[in-house]
Amino acid sequence: MADVISTVSGGMAIGQNILQFLNFVRNVRGANVIAGLFDPNGNLKQGDKRIRVLRHEDREDEGSRWYEVEDLEDYTFVRFPVVGSGIAELIGAKEEATNPEARYWRWVTQGLPGRIYGGRAPNVRVDFVVVGYRPSALVKHFSRPTR
Repeated sequence: MADVISTVSGGMAIGQNILQFLNFVRNVRGANVIAGLFDPNGNLKQGDKRIRVLRHEDREDEGSRWYEVEDLEDYTFVRFPVVGSGIAELIGAKEEATNPEARYWRWVTQGLPGRIYGGRAPNVRVDFVVVGYRPSALVKHFSRPTR
């Protein structure tokens, strides 16, 4: 299996902080980092088959769909588009929820200043990477006594 994290970090314009964090986590004992590359429909193109992305269609707007990474025991997931230029991430909530949850997201274009838009912004069609790690390993790593 190709190293998805290195592939992505080589040529993409995404935040350096997230890549630095993921490279650090990759070296933490027990973090068991996994990763996958997905197409705009949430289909795995390359990477760990344990990572599954669920798509939720928006009943009020056919141009909008929400994504969610299916729970995997002991894992937390980070996601990012392979092309981040001009893209904003929106966080969603289920209908019955009061507050949005970071587990539901979609990517849209950033609006142009001074332009009035009607309706909702449609999803940007972009491939994306999902990286999973075990946060309990981070806690254990930082809880060790220093020498």
